[in-house]
Amino acid sequence: MTSEFSYLAEKILNAPTIKEPFDHIQIDNFLTDDHFEKLIADDCVHFRECKDNDDLIHRLWERKYELISFPGCKTDLKEYLYRLENEEWTTKVNLKMPHNGITWRGVGYDYNGIPEYLNPLVSTDNNFMKVIYRKNVPVDSFGVTFRAAGSETRFVFDLIRYLNGDEFHSAMKKRFGLTEKTNILTAIQKNLTRYQISPHPDTTNKAMTYLMNINKTDEASELPMHTHLLKFKKEYEYVYDVWENGDHEREWVPWDWCETVKTHTQNNSIIMFPPTSRTLHAVNLDYSHLKFQRTQIYGNLMYRNKEQKPFRKNKYKDLIKS
Repeated sequence: MTSEFSYLAEKILNAPTIKEPFDHIQIDNFLTDDHFEKLIADDCVHFRECKDNDDLIHRLWERKYELISFPGCKTDLKEYLYRLENEEWTTKVNLKMPHNGITWRGVGYDYNGIPEYLNPLVSTDNNFMKVIYRKNVPVDSFGVTFRAAGSETRFVFDLIRYLNGDEFHSAMKKRFGLTEKTNILTAIQKNLTRYQISPHPDTTNKAMTYLMNINKTDEASELPMHTHLLKFKKEYEYVYDVWENGDHEREWVPWDWCETVKTHTQNNSIIMFPPTSRTLHAVNLDYSHLKFQRTQIYGNLMYRNKEQKPFRKNKYKDLIKS
């Protein structure tokens, strides 16, 4: 049965391959003008400017957005908001424990280990440690992602159902020559500021990654809130072979190992690629999310019968040549 959205599958099938910095497709004006206007005008997708973070969170809850576990994100909303609004805070630690087993308390929560985004300054008085949030770390972030759990609007419901359906799923697999069994998940997502995923190619159990910008206004294209497509600098190109031939998973790596080839800024535009050892991409958001939020239709095809490989003990640090 033909859908009003069947033209999207045709666009996927006919899209040319872009070779740099890795094989992918990019389709601008993916939705028709009429469909795109309906989508971004929908109150479940975009809403008026919020007066503060509490107002923003309330509006997301009202519209059935759920805080999800997602790479580069926290799942503790209270921690996220506290860290967003405070550059510095003090935490209590047990200094008698070894460094890699420190239990520390901050903002009302207990943690094991000291994350990379903290720069500890130790004061021995009463076993207190003062930690200062450090912005420019190699591999870390503390953003949050909200996913739309459902829409009361028929148009949005039908669009997301189509993008999770057999016709669109089959078109992607045919376009990229995928033959193994895969599951599909497509949803509307909002990433709030400070969301960051440092350069990574995606894990080996992903068969496809695709993301479409559906921001409220074209003004968003000028802001630091978009996906970077990257390649390794010459001195780190050896990592491609390590990932390709190794028995471990592909890690996140520091930004300064890579260079951005292009940034996906266009609204109503989709990029799509089957992850390989070369599909380095990343994002680092720094914008005011009260006016509008970075909003995407995001999806993956996941292999049904392929397990994720184990990660190296020290993650990207184990990739550094001695």
